Amino acid sequence: MKKTFLVFFGVCLLVLAVGAAKSHLSLSVSSTYTGEPATAIVTDKTTGLPVENVGLEIFADEVTPITRVFYCFTDASGQTEPYTIDSPGTYIFTLDNADYFYEEISVVYVSPLPEYQHIWFMIILMFLPLLVYYAIRNKKRI
Repeated sequence: MKKTFLVFFGVCLLVLAVGAAKSHLSLSVSSTYTGEPATAIVTDKTTGLPVENVGLEIFADEVTPITRVFYCFTDASGQTEPYTIDSPGTYIFTLDNADYFYEEISVVYVSPLPEYQHIWFMIILMFLPLLVYYAIRNKKRI
């Protein structure tokens, strides 16, 4: 019984020591505008140094089923190759490396230009007084 406890205690200490060696990753993105080439830089959160060989995946969060948009590994400077996000919305960045904790980070991409979803409605409202004026004017002549 005493030997089993010591083995169990030793295994727990080993797990804690391995877990304590891991650190968190930090992500910075060069651009959050759609249609622009961007790169991601992954660094160690405690030291601030770039981290090599981090698997970075980008998933579209608002699309069902969830689809992978981009996948690559970081280089020696902690940077990814350039990628482009086409649609505005929230994207999930997953960072995975054996020496670090697995991270999921949400990044919101926006359009650099304002989106005019109801442009035709606004155009009709702009010209409505002019149309009413001509309709009244033509009615008086008849």
